[in-house]
Amino acid sequence: MTSKRNNDITAVILAGGKSARMGTEKSLLTICRETLIERAISQCKIYFREVLISTNGPASYEFTKLECISDIHPNLGPISGIHSGLVNSGTKKIFVYSADLIFSDERLVETIIEHSSGKQIVLPIVDEIPQYTFGIYSKSILPDIEKMILSEDKPTPKKLIKKVDTELIDFNKCIYFERDKFINLNTPADYERAKLIFEKGNIE
Repeated sequence: MTSKRNNDITAVILAGGKSARMGTEKSLLTICRETLIERAISQCKIYFREVLISTNGPASYEFTKLECISDIHPNLGPISGIHSGLVNSGTKKIFVYSADLIFSDERLVETIIEHSSGKQIVLPIVDEIPQYTFGIYSKSILPDIEKMILSEDKPTPKKLIKKVDTELIDFNKCIYFERDKFINLNTPADYERAKLIFEKGNIE
């Protein structure tokens, strides 16, 4: 286990906004008397000295006492938060952490940090699907991401990783890996299922 927090990478928590399918801000949902944003903050503070919250509704997150950053180019999905995080961070790299990945834990973060190479993007891949909102992005990609935003109708992380130097870590080969770790909450049914799992003590 990493013994001290990282000074070279800034954690950027993607808080998102009001989800159409969930009907409310997912990051403010509560599980075991803790909001999803608080859980994400706790996980990030284990490894990162600087933690930012990416949100276009900063008033909702004043209680966290953390700096909130808004999208420079809004309404583009995760790519907006990734871009804003890169622009606003005080480090050369950011660790993007989606707040609705409720089952993620510090071992996943540690694995990505320890496997990180000189690649511009480092992401886990699960069942051949890259997890775009849980990994490392470098400031060196800013020209590429800004070009995409300004020139493409639908810029996405999926398109971005094809344009820059990317490392994908196969998490299916990790001995402690569980697929549930990368399930995000999208609907009220997902939320109810997550609460049941935590109540039964199946997730730490």
